[in-house]
Amino acid sequence: ERARLSEQQKLQVQEQLRTKDADNQRLQNEINQLRQIQAPSSATHSTQVIQPVVDRNATIEDNKSELENPDPTEQGVRLERIQDLNRKAVALKQGSLCVSLNKVIKDGIHRIEVRFKKCNSGKYSFGSVGIVKAGYKIPYSCKPFGEPHKQNMLEYYGNTGKVYFKGTETPGNDLFSHGQLIAMELNADVGTLHFFVDGIQQPVFVRGIKEAVKFYFYIFQNNTSFSIVSVKKLPIPTAMTLPNEKAVQW
Repeated sequence: ERARLSEQQKLQVQEQLRTKDADNQRLQNEINQLRQIQAPSSATHSTQVIQPVVDRNATIEDNKSELENPDPTEQGVRLERIQDLNRKAVALKQGSLCVSLNKVIKDGIHRIEVRFKKCNSGKYSFGSVGIVKAGYKIPYSCKPFGEPHKQNMLEYYGNTGKVYFKGTETPGNDLFSHGQLIAMELNADVGTLHFFVDGIQQPVFVRGIKEAVKFYFYIFQNNTSFSIVSVKKLPIPTAMTLPNEKAVQW
């Protein structure tokens, strides 16, 4: 019992530290914005990339994959249907909630788009997108940055713009807010994962993915939610090589 309480206290401290880190990141972001106003010709840390034209006829819409409920009691989360599929998750109480899509990805190029709602803490989203090892069962509740989950789950956190994996924090991506369109593009053929915010490719990406994975999403606050906008299999990748890209090793 003493060990269990100690672990809970440790996770609470981690959450507090990450919140403090988010405040620092927001301050740095505001400083960068002021610098850009003063010197508009300077480049921002993310780059607008012209996406290649993809033949819509060759793009396959996934009309089967659904969200998986991690809470067997159904007290912490409610799944709602969009076009006859469970593609919206609503947090029924405050707590770390991770919900995965039941699509196991081993090969091919797959893109998922999502929007968060009522998730902002300050200006930015208290929510994450990421991937999890296909064989790892996500419990309820689940902090993806805590043990043992961080060994199996990678996340891009909206409130800091950082990518978290195995205890390492990699900055460089945009902070994002609820209402924005957040996309992940997983190229399982070459083992990469790229992130997009409102169509803009982010510089921090993931490489070295050589196993089956699933997409998942994280929210924390009561009455917050996220909705899957689309799930597609692409004939060719839309992600490009960026001059300022930074890789996270899976």
